[in-house]
Amino acid sequence: MKNNQTLRHSDAQTILLVAAAPLETAHLRAQLEMKAVGQAQFEASRQGRKITLLHTGIGMVNTAYALGDYLAHERPDLAVHFGIAGSYDRGLALGQVVEVVEDTFAELGASSPEGWLDLESMGFAQFEQAGQAFYNTFINPLPSPTSLPKVTGLTSNQVHGTAEAIAAVQSRYDKQLETMESAAFFACMLRNEIPFHAFRAISNYVTPRDKSQWKLKLAVENMQDWLLQNYVLID
Repeated sequence: MKNNQTLRHSDAQTILLVAAAPLETAHLRAQLEMKAVGQAQFEASRQGRKITLLHTGIGMVNTAYALGDYLAHERPDLAVHFGIAGSYDRGLALGQVVEVVEDTFAELGASSPEGWLDLESMGFAQFEQAGQAFYNTFINPLPSPTSLPKVTGLTSNQVHGTAEAIAAVQSRYDKQLETMESAAFFACMLRNEIPFHAFRAISNYVTPRDKSQWKLKLAVENMQDWLLQNYVLID
């Protein structure tokens, strides 16, 4: 993290909630009595604030497209990304809610006889803003003031589910979480200079794939309950 500054969500009058799939938002939509205003968009008002929920679809491409389409017409005071994640870090409990303050594109780069080359090694920035070049990794300059653990994430096009694939990605990056969307969200918000927070609940550990060991329902419930009780519904 670059500094000790934080951003309070209570300062925002318009909040954009972003999730990949309806599975991750059903309880929240019901509790906020959100009304559909499009195929993948919902709205509600709480305590004088306008709250919009956007379902982006799974993956980086869908996330970037949905956010680009939305931000072409709207500019929220704050954007909040949430959902479930796999964890490389066994110190995080299944079902635990955490805040992602740094995220990295896992596969953006090149393989070579000398090993993995990220964009910085190749000399290509994704974009530049205010004199700063952005490569694979993005850091939130204004995380939330919550007491949640602050963690790092890795975004990839696949959920790693074999010992070989897990070892390969861990040889490139030492991060705590794995998702399929977060880095795309970070990049969109930073490029548009929109304050943002990102939260995830741990559904599984990143191991050779065995869904019998996952706690998907617990993670989905905990994530929505935390947002409702500690974030969306309070000043």
